[in-house]
Amino acid sequence: MFKTGFIIKLFLYLTFAVEWSDLNVIKVAIFAPEHPRERQFSIFKIRPALEIGREEVFRRQILPNTDLKLFFTDSNSSAVDAPIAAFELSNAGHSIFFGPIYDYALSPVARYCPKWNIPIVTVGGLSHSFRDNREDEYRTLTRAGASFDQTAEFLGVVLAQFKWKKFMLLYDSYAHQELFSNYGFLAGEAILNWRYNSDELSGDFRRLELIGKEAVEEILKDDISNTYSSKFGPDLILLTITTPTLTLSILVQTIYVSNDKFNAYSN
Repeated sequence: MFKTGFIIKLFLYLTFAVEWSDLNVIKVAIFAPEHPRERQFSIFKIRPALEIGREEVFRRQILPNTDLKLFFTDSNSSAVDAPIAAFELSNAGHSIFFGPIYDYALSPVARYCPKWNIPIVTVGGLSHSFRDNREDEYRTLTRAGASFDQTAEFLGVVLAQFKWKKFMLLYDSYAHQELFSNYGFLAGEAILNWRYNSDELSGDFRRLELIGKEAVEEILKDDISNTYSSKFGPDLILLTITTPTLTLSILVQTIYVSNDKFNAYSN
């Protein structure tokens, strides 16, 4: 959720978004899904905070003699609808974009923004690709929220602390859809990207939507307990990105089959 203090700082950034001669009216475009309203970053949820931030800018005279025009557009969490709206808003003279928030809608819009010289700020952009390709593709993008590459780095610190060198990742690409589109896939991809860029770690993964969730017990018994226990010993850590119910099931089965031969960590 946007916070008032953060919104004020973002509006201060607008002073550098356009020439001083154009500061009488600053058009701010906000991209977010209209539906479902219950989604974490729907227009219904973020609009009040943005309007409070706009009022604070006026009250404190941060941008004197300036009218901030907020325009809310439905990104529909779509890689098609969002860039079409971005083209229209760019042609209409908008100075800065807030959002899109969800990665697949954000990616094409953030690629076009450097061509238009438009700064773009988002609390989304969870994928590691926004950091890895920032200089080449996303030069005007600022990610203001947490990201999955930070999650992967945190896991790296934890594994290093306990001297764990190997891991097995079980993840469901569609876990936690109520929070974020393709949450599980983006989280798993970031962890695997971090693993492939590490010289000290080795590991494997299974995508549960491809093999079936009923195969979890078989994976734990055959792939981990029987195949790896003698080789991996206590250095193996099990990572899971699943729904809460399945996570509990995996942990219970892990305790059952592990015989204290590996550790378990769930997210």
